Amino acid sequence: MTFNLNDKYTSSDGKFVLSGIQAIVKLSLLQKEIDERAGLKTAGYVTGYRGSPLGGLDKEFMAQMTLLTSNQIKFRAAVNEDLAVATVQGTQQLGIISPAKVDGVFGFWYGKGPGVDRSGDQFKHSSFFGTAKYGGALVIAGDDHANKSSVIPHETGPAFATWNIPVINPATVEDLLRLGLLGIGLSRYSGLFCAVKVITNIADAFQTVEVNLNKWKPVIPNKKFDVNIRWPEDIQAEQRIFDEKLPAVQEFLKHNKFNEITHNATNKELGIIAVGKSYVDTLTTLQKHNIVPEKHG
Repeated sequence: MTFNLNDKYTSSDGKFVLSGIQAIVKLSLLQKEIDERAGLKTAGYVTGYRGSPLGGLDKEFMAQMTLLTSNQIKFRAAVNEDLAVATVQGTQQLGIISPAKVDGVFGFWYGKGPGVDRSGDQFKHSSFFGTAKYGGALVIAGDDHANKSSVIPHETGPAFATWNIPVINPATVEDLLRLGLLGIGLSRYSGLFCAVKVITNIADAFQTVEVNLNKWKPVIPNKKFDVNIRWPEDIQAEQRIFDEKLPAVQEFLKHNKFNEITHNATNKELGIIAVGKSYVDTLTTLQKHNIVPEKHG
């Protein structure tokens, strides 16, 4: 089967061949589409600072500027990573100072591991302030575990955990799209920024993905939590992280398939849990040893 690469951004549902970098651009357009289907009038804002493995992301966004603008998505490369976090946080303050023209603005931040480190204060403040009900913020972090293009190897998961930011670890390019949409839904529901780890194996890979927005639409739990941004903020901001926002994360996880059983043997003697690239490596190892797990369901 051949694929028309010219349609990879303009079409929503269907099969596409995308790199991990291209999938991030596609993700912003899919978020806009899924909001429109829900009757929401939203806009998007993408900013960050380039660095491997996300080194070509800014060029890909700039190449699609006309399409993005027509979908009310603005891309602007930042002077540095921490200013970019502050800008994304600003998108969540919609309607606080002056009337809003849209229901919400979803924000994307991108940067590599050292940029995450230098932005710690801004990320910590984001957990205190919260996100808008129809906004949400996705933090796309490029991790260089193998020290391929960095002075030192880096992995951002533990740092995000200290700032109470949940982390998604996609295993494939399709995961990056599906889980990215869930990440924005989680950010809106929990009031926290949501991080997505993107390693070189995902960023540089070209894979066939099948987009199905009807199946990928986040399930929003009925239970309500006091999580969204407000002004002026009060002294209970930190306590609300533990009493409201983190419990909201757990509630959202119950209703959406972030973690799932993909293979289920008839006779169970051993269970294996793997995430991200480790999941792909585990299946590859089993196949090389002629151990073929049974597909779940």
